[in-house]
This record gives sequence, structure tokens and C-alpha cells, in this order.
Amino acid sequence: ALLEVNKRISKTPMIVKYTFIIGFPFETEEQLQNTIKVAQQLCNENPNAYVPLNLLTPYPGAKTYDDAIQAGFSPPKTLEEWADFSLDDWMLRYPNWHTKEEIRRLASLAFSAVFANPKVASRIDNRTIRWLIKLYGPIARLRFRHNWHRFPIESMLARTILRHV
Repeated sequence: ALLEVNKRISKTPMIVKYTFIIGFPFETEEQLQNTIKVAQQLCNENPNAYVPLNLLTPYPGAKTYDDAIQAGFSPPKTLEEWADFSLDDWMLRYPNWHTKEEIRRLASLAFSAVFANPKVASRIDNRTIRWLIKLYGPIARLRFRHNWHRFPIESMLARTILRHV
């Protein structure tokens, strides 16, 4: 149904955002690849679609939190640690079910998916950021369309910069 609706929407000038979550505990490689394929298909069939792939972040009270604990997540212990718990780098700071290589790959997937559609730049007010997005766009599209996420220097660099801002 989603793919069918997306095809109909593609005939309009409306920019549409489909948000997916990746990196679930117990998510298989096949499930991840299926998610990526659907995201790519949505973008291929609708030039006005973009599909951010968000990394799962386990918070207390959610079912995924219990699954994350069962899979090996060691959560923050203090209120101060929870206050510093970040969507961007929790996987690097707290033991969890992902290897370092998987974390790099998932982060690259999420990073490139955001910038794979060139229309994203038009939604940004800051000229410098818009210019950087346009500059990075061809690389993001290459990574996203071909699912190529080895040595994701740009997502690692962005994470480092954002940590110090």
C-alpha cells in the first residue's frame, strides 16, 4: 500500500518524507536490506521523496528498551548519564549489540539517506549548510543507491564536529 500511495504522490509537486528506523536488537541482515530496498524504491519511484533512516535509540518504557537490554545494551546508570544520552553517539558510548563496524555502517546509512535527495538542501535556511549539503549530495546518493558504506569518512567527520559544537 505504501509503495502504491508513493507512486500516486509522485505525480504531485509535494515533497514527502518517510521516516524509517534501523538498528533494532535482533534485526537480521535480511530485514535491514529489505528496509533499505523499500527506502530506495520509494526514492526511485518518487523524485520528491526522501527517507531518513534513523538509528534506534533505546529509552526506558519502550518495548525496544527491554529488547535492547536482552541483546546486551548496558544503559546509563545515573541521571547525569541519561541527560547526556545522545541519539547520535549512544552506540559508541554504551555497550550494546552492535560491533564497531556495524555502528559505522548504520551511521553511514542514516547519514547518507538524509542527503540522498537534492531537494533536502532547499529546505535549509543556512547558506553554508545548504552549500555543504549540495556538495555532499552526489556522494550521499552514491552511498544510498548502491548501499556502499565502507569507510564512511564523512559521517564520522560530521559526528566528530557535532560532538564539539
